[in-house]
Amino acid sequence: GKTTMNETQLDNATLAMFDNTLASDIVSAIYVIVTLANLSGNGVSLFLLVMRTSPKTPSIIFMINLTLTDLILGAVLPFQIAYQMQGYNWTLGASMCNVLTVVFYTNMYCSILSMTAISADRYLGIVKPMRFREMRKRKTYAVVACIFMWLLVLAILNPLERADLTYHVTERNITTCFDVLRRKMLPSVAHWAGFLFGMFIILFLCPFIITVYCYINIIYVL
Repeated sequence: GKTTMNETQLDNATLAMFDNTLASDIVSAIYVIVTLANLSGNGVSLFLLVMRTSPKTPSIIFMINLTLTDLILGAVLPFQIAYQMQGYNWTLGASMCNVLTVVFYTNMYCSILSMTAISADRYLGIVKPMRFREMRKRKTYAVVACIFMWLLVLAILNPLERADLTYHVTERNITTCFDVLRRKMLPSVAHWAGFLFGMFIILFLCPFIITVYCYINIIYVL
């Protein structure tokens, strides 16, 4: 888990997390399996969707976007695996920590938004087929929606793009990457509140509610 602190020393619970090599090894092993399945499965899916599927309907475009986000997510997991296997010691520098953290969370949240878009498109096609029939024939709206979701996520994650996400743990002589967050990473409590609101409410809770609403109505109609 992430630890937010403003002291010069970490608490014992956080230090214990860094010392728990068994948990780290188990998580790393799971990540290896997930990475292999992700890259092979989504690689094939992306090829089929792009090269073998026609026409490119809005639903297909959303699926391409979803597959692409999952593929990129799988591509950055090896860095997380190496980081954990080195005892949570980040050796690639602060800039690389920023890049990989932003890439990881951008694709994770874009994946969530893509699944929400797919559920909304199916809702319009099944629950309200006549009202939105013409719109669903145009792939432009799907492309615009995909671009919008990427820009929205990048805007909300802007603090991660500018802050130093590394932290040197003197007690263990390691440098962490986005495991210990300084409170001064953001200027004020209000900035922290806005950042956490954007991540949880806008990028997770709202998409979750929309997805559930869409599928409940789809099941009801069917």
